[in-house]
Amino acid sequence: MSSPAHEGQRDEGVTLVEVLVTITIFLSVIGGVTTSVVSALRAQTQQVQQADAIVESQRAFDRMTREIRQANPVVAAAPDSVRIEVTHNGIRRVTQYTVAGPTTQPRTINQTVTTTTIASGVTVTSTTPLVAGVMAPAGVFRFFEDDGTELTVPIDPTLVTRVDVAMPMRLLNTANLVDLSTSVSLRNRRF
Repeated sequence: MSSPAHEGQRDEGVTLVEVLVTITIFLSVIGGVTTSVVSALRAQTQQVQQADAIVESQRAFDRMTREIRQANPVVAAAPDSVRIEVTHNGIRRVTQYTVAGPTTQPRTINQTVTTTTIASGVTVTSTTPLVAGVMAPAGVFRFFEDDGTELTVPIDPTLVTRVDVAMPMRLLNTANLVDLSTSVSLRNRRF
């Protein structure tokens, strides 16, 4: 029998089972939130890396087209390479862009620069990878005459008045392609 003093009163404590259920629910919610935050951070990191790759590719593309535009003349031409010469203020700079790698894989464009000081005859050569991830099995460069006729292999560089550059780029670890392309008219052709 219960005593009159305890009748109608409820026990104010919680049981061990209630505490364990509460902790389990709390940990499940925290785990879901943590998973969502980590997933969002990974996606953001990948997007930043892709944006950086696009910016670097665009910079390389701009440099290449600027140097081709200033060429006097195009020295050698092929679908996978172009060699140009620029002479300015007593310095001759010969730059060659070469697409390297198997045609079935993303390829790299390498830049080889040979700089010669004409007065002293001192020559310095360096080769650097300019851009990677180029998906161009048929070549990056196409060459044209004054009348718009496309030149075919073997290409006579003295006839080149325009160079089309097309660099479809595969973004980091994705199937997405960014297509960088332009048509460059040579400013300083030799006749």
